[in-house]
Amino acid sequence: MAGGTSSISATHSIDLTQIHAESQLGTVLRTRYTRTGFLVDGKALRDFYPTPPGKAEHRAWVWQHGEAVTHLQSFTNYWLCRLCFDSSHKDHRKVKVIRTGGGTNSIRRHLGKHGYELDGTYKQCKRRPVDDGNIASMIKRQRTTEKTPVDRTEWRSLFLEYAVTDEHSLRALASERLKRLATYRQPVLEMLFPTSHNTPRAWIVDLCKKTLPRVKSDMATAISGIALSFDAWLADIDGGTDFLGVHAHYFDKDYQLKTVLIGLVPTYGNHTGEEQANILLKLIRQYDIASKLTYFMADNASNNDTTIEAIRREIPSLRHPHKCRLRCAGHFINLVVKAMLYGVDIECIDQACNDMNKEDEELEDSEIVYEFQRALSLRNAVDRQTAWRKKGCVGKLHNIVIHAHYSEARRHVFRSKQREADTRLVELVLNGGIKWQSDHDMIERGLELKDPIELYCLQFIDDLREDILTADDWAELKEILKLLKPLKMASLKVQADGQHFGGLWQSLTALESLLTTLEKAKSDHEHAANSHLKAIVNLGWKKLDKYYRLSDRTPAYRAAVALHPSLKMSWFEQHWGGMKDDNTQRKNKAKAKCKQRQSQQQNQDDIEASTLWTVKARHAIEELYNEYKMRCPAPTTRPATREREVDDYTASLMLTDTVLQDDLQRYLAEPLTPYMVGNKPINVVQWWRDNRQRYPLLSKLAFDLLATPASSSACEHEDRLRTITPTTAKLVQERLCVEETHKGGGKSARRSL
Repeated sequence: MAGGTSSISATHSIDLTQIHAESQLGTVLRTRYTRTGFLVDGKALRDFYPTPPGKAEHRAWVWQHGEAVTHLQSFTNYWLCRLCFDSSHKDHRKVKVIRTGGGTNSIRRHLGKHGYELDGTYKQCKRRPVDDGNIASMIKRQRTTEKTPVDRTEWRSLFLEYAVTDEHSLRALASERLKRLATYRQPVLEMLFPTSHNTPRAWIVDLCKKTLPRVKSDMATAISGIALSFDAWLADIDGGTDFLGVHAHYFDKDYQLKTVLIGLVPTYGNHTGEEQANILLKLIRQYDIASKLTYFMADNASNNDTTIEAIRREIPSLRHPHKCRLRCAGHFINLVVKAMLYGVDIECIDQACNDMNKEDEELEDSEIVYEFQRALSLRNAVDRQTAWRKKGCVGKLHNIVIHAHYSEARRHVFRSKQREADTRLVELVLNGGIKWQSDHDMIERGLELKDPIELYCLQFIDDLREDILTADDWAELKEILKLLKPLKMASLKVQADGQHFGGLWQSLTALESLLTTLEKAKSDHEHAANSHLKAIVNLGWKKLDKYYRLSDRTPAYRAAVALHPSLKMSWFEQHWGGMKDDNTQRKNKAKAKCKQRQSQQQNQDDIEASTLWTVKARHAIEELYNEYKMRCPAPTTRPATREREVDDYTASLMLTDTVLQDDLQRYLAEPLTPYMVGNKPINVVQWWRDNRQRYPLLSKLAFDLLATPASSSACEHEDRLRTITPTTAKLVQERLCVEETHKGGGKSARRSL
């Protein structure tokens, strides 16, 4: 069953009752009927039985067309396609099962053969009739093929799309075997096929060069300003290459949001702000976009501040660095999670809790996280286990998962414990890598498999004695998972495509929501004894508070929220403006840091502080809007005069539209637009496109902010780039350029080249 997909083979007859008795499965499974009444039986399904019911339900749409089955020998869970079974069950070779451990992408692609889109919608598709061996029809198709001319440009574009999206080596593309396969019974293609690995290299470079004028023209006619996001990719392997990746974000003349990779430059370990500025300035001049620059999006490293300051010295027309410097929301969420999970050692709990009570205490979590990551690079497995164990219950769970994954024999033992505990047969998830979401997934799966884990630890008590999870540890894991869920959801939303989520407005609203979650947890543990959970909650709150306060430097964050037609200033009034809840004043989040006083005095201080911050938010928005008024003043019109002339006094009473009320005042005065349109959030981009005539000046500011992402786009290719070596790095920028060109999709995108 390699590759996750299998055609089921016939085997000898198996007595299911005997198998269930030997494997100690629940009595509910002493039948071949699934929970939906599907009979797992027959020659095609003798190796499978219905998957034991678990606590989690199958909610994905693919389960409407499939059944959960488990292999008798490997105890691996599979999805059985009912559509294939119903149409081809007489031929066991055509019944398909797909492994479920790696998500549902493979299943979705398979259902595409039955006419379903990736989102589950059904499409009417014409299936090519099966070749019945009719010689006349074969000759007819051959003649049609011979008469159809080959478009050389189209063929080369398709070849390059195959080359870069599937990451084939240049030598593999010029393989004689591939050529014989591709030109079989099509000799006309032989002259098009590359004969040397240098040929596809030249094609890729040439195509990338041809896209530059088109991209420059696209940017020159953009209806919005251009925001740049940049990020450094650091190689994870010995001999790897470091890169600085740069993306441009803007709305083209057709109001389509564009994210374009304009640079992927090797840095060879030099990540100073000045060096990054030189790279960015070269790209800015190459694409001629200095006059259209609006904001710079980067992570929270201090060298990025230096980069923007150096760019402004060369381009004085830019705003002050504090006003155009934006921080990647996905990155600071990542830092908050790392601080919570790895910033506190269990032997330093009291110190960590006490430090949180100091108002301006400099956070030391970054140093602790760095030391932890350095310890993980040690080759001694015992030292790595000790380092993980210091991180409390999460570290102990990690050590257990590592132990269970060590060999196939241990995996088999763990599966036997799952059957003993009568739980769903699923794999443990190991955390690690560049994305913290694996920590969330490891804890979630660990809690689901609590009973099998405890049984497994008892069997290997000598190896795992120090990593046994107590009842308090399991309770703490539940609380940590509750904290990580909103962080994971926010992380996904701020890195979306910018249509419904992922825009800059999402950054401040996500911060507010997460701070609310951590404040509640902090309040719940305020009077509790010092504990590891209390320490990580306090540390996460303080880390998030730090980035919340940094957002005050850049008015764009508040303006982006205010220019969301469903939020406007009402969002600030609700969250910052002293709203009451059950006669108790809701504390101003991370803004008013007052000492503990009497309850009445505290409430009054909070009201004053929250009102002040709401006023400051409006002033910041008005200040940014006034900048736009000075740069591009809105046209003023006077009412048309009647046939007779008016005297000067009458003319002085005929005020211009601008004097009566400007765009911002009219926009803020109008009612909010409902956030949900049907079952989907409002499309903010479409709203401003529909209303750009009503707010001609304000819409310019709106589109500049909507073009700016909440997170850097650099993470898109990060997994691949971390393993690039100098040998494979020569064409990496050109490859990604061609790949992103083909993402535009279809024949029209290729023709435009």
